[in-house]
Amino acid sequence: MDNKLYKLMNWPEIESIIYSECDSPQDILGMHTVGQNQLVQAFFPNAEYVNVLNLSDDKTYHMEKVDEEGFFACLIPSKKSFKHEYIIEDKNGEVSNSPEVYDIIPQFWLSLLDRFKEGTLYDSYRYFGAHVTEIKGVLGTSFFVYAPNAVRVSVVGDFNDWDGRVNPMCKINDCGIYALFIPELSQGHLYKYEIKLRNGLTFLKRDPYAFSIEKGDNDASVISLDFEYENAKYKRNKQPQNLSILSLSLEDYLKEDGLLDSKSILNYVKKSGFNAVLTDDLSFCKKIVTKYGKPSLYSLSPKLSVNDLETLIDSLHKENISVFTTIDLSGFIPDDCGLRGFDGSKIYEYDDREIDLTLSFNFDNPYVRNYLLSLCDYYVKRFDLDGLCIGGIDRILYLDYKRNDGEWSANMYGTNENLGGVEFLKHLNSIMHKRYSNICMIAKDSLVSDNLTKDLSDFGIGFDYKLHTGFTKEAITYFHYDLNERKEHYNELFELTIGMYCEKHILPILNSQIGCERESIYSFFSGIEEDKASNLRLLLSLIYLLPGRKCLPLFKDADEKLEAFFEFLNSFYFENEFDDEDSEAFDWVDFADSNHDVISFVRKAKDKEYLVVMNFSDATFKRGIEVKEGLYKEVFSSSLSKFGGNERLSSKLKETKVKKGNAGKREITLNLNPLCAYVYEKTPCQK
Repeated sequence: MDNKLYKLMNWPEIESIIYSECDSPQDILGMHTVGQNQLVQAFFPNAEYVNVLNLSDDKTYHMEKVDEEGFFACLIPSKKSFKHEYIIEDKNGEVSNSPEVYDIIPQFWLSLLDRFKEGTLYDSYRYFGAHVTEIKGVLGTSFFVYAPNAVRVSVVGDFNDWDGRVNPMCKINDCGIYALFIPELSQGHLYKYEIKLRNGLTFLKRDPYAFSIEKGDNDASVISLDFEYENAKYKRNKQPQNLSILSLSLEDYLKEDGLLDSKSILNYVKKSGFNAVLTDDLSFCKKIVTKYGKPSLYSLSPKLSVNDLETLIDSLHKENISVFTTIDLSGFIPDDCGLRGFDGSKIYEYDDREIDLTLSFNFDNPYVRNYLLSLCDYYVKRFDLDGLCIGGIDRILYLDYKRNDGEWSANMYGTNENLGGVEFLKHLNSIMHKRYSNICMIAKDSLVSDNLTKDLSDFGIGFDYKLHTGFTKEAITYFHYDLNERKEHYNELFELTIGMYCEKHILPILNSQIGCERESIYSFFSGIEEDKASNLRLLLSLIYLLPGRKCLPLFKDADEKLEAFFEFLNSFYFENEFDDEDSEAFDWVDFADSNHDVISFVRKAKDKEYLVVMNFSDATFKRGIEVKEGLYKEVFSSSLSKFGGNERLSSKLKETKVKKGNAGKREITLNLNPLCAYVYEKTPCQK
């Protein structure tokens, strides 16, 4: 080795590169001016010979192999640095060219760093992760990742044989952010981060901000092109007073060729009369842990084409149909290749206790708040969504959610509220409503509450609606009872209506809870096939006739009569413009008829009034219903023949009569068929 070159070698630093323990490789590798010369150092573990190629004049300079592990160096007589790359010959004699990686180090600006530390970097996805970009006239991919407890972080992928020694990242500030720019690296390449911990162990981790995941059984991140953030100017319409939402999983509408059957979805929505669509999690990750869990919160399922999703959303918007998607912000799959112990410390997780096979997010950590707030912003901006349905609300809000005594600690006030979670949700709703006019934020929650949809100024949490999944669970439980046992559970019907006006409710039967096939749906109902069909129509009638917005599943194998039933219910709901928030627009008539398993109530529309009577038993009988004086015209029965039943609408007006034993009250007598809902329109005049 040349003596002058030897004296310039910093052997401790070289060893930190060789043994993969350097967090500032830019200080060693690459080209550095030394007096009147340029010192070039590089590490290529599998190389036998390396030359430096001057890209401006095509001159080459031989590099000495100063360490057998693959560390090369040379001293070039030049006062100024120059653009260069490496010509590498491996042990098999194969020659390849490799760009200089450490000439350009991506910057994370001070203004961004301040917002990052405060937890207010709402578009952190624009900086973290992998981004194809051009820096100083050089096209390549920049990588940013947060790993404050790591000794070293490297980018590994199919472009460097997954070798963590080749592309160590540069720690660009004391906050713990690592960055690297790899020239000539473009979309489509697979990558991960190799993180070395203080105990010497190394782990391969998926990018928390991966926008794409490889197809198949593997789970590497895929470099993808950014969309045009600045051109994302979708104008959202104000959500209508009445919402009828179709719940579906796009996975159920993938064709054999892998394309999304957007046409069938659009036709179903239009024909059935829904004015909004709510998709399940777009990663297709269900509650059940898959082989690799949920690879990235920012990534669609590899099965789902971004272009297909954009086409579907655009087609729905052209028909004035709103599009919402579900995002669970409460926790993540605890696999070792994901967020769990990401850099050897608990950056993301609250603790190690798994609940529903997931770990809870730590909402007290500003970085976690950045991550999740940006996640919501990303989906809304990236896919022109009209709103988000936030899952896991009860888990976010309560420290003792599914935890036994001794497994949780009270907050500073001695209560079970997760103060960090509460403030996170308030922050989320505040910032989303400020950034996007007419955005619709929905809380997916199962508990009885009274503040989720209150304004922030009124000490609420600021959601627009609450998707009341507790209603779904209780309704399915009731309808699952044997018909002979229902009378014993009559009070559970009343529990379905508790808190109707405490929140701005959406009453759901979700695709994710009951499926979309007839067999899976009918399994929740008792009785023979005919009874199951009647029960389904009765349940749907209950949802549409009670106060609250609606959210119903997509029935893939629905026949024409069930489709006609949906069309009627949606049409009836919209045409009458029922006020789902005005408690004066709803009155109970009878909720104490457990002997007959019948309930009745009044719904007031803008210029009409309806009597609703529902028979939940399998018996046929006459029943006197106490009502206001007037004439009552039957306008709906869930057992009409056109809907799959065996009834016809009665053309005869029902006239009220004096109630027996009470001259001050009036009633009408109705013939009630089994498992049937009836609606009568009241006219004030009486002959």
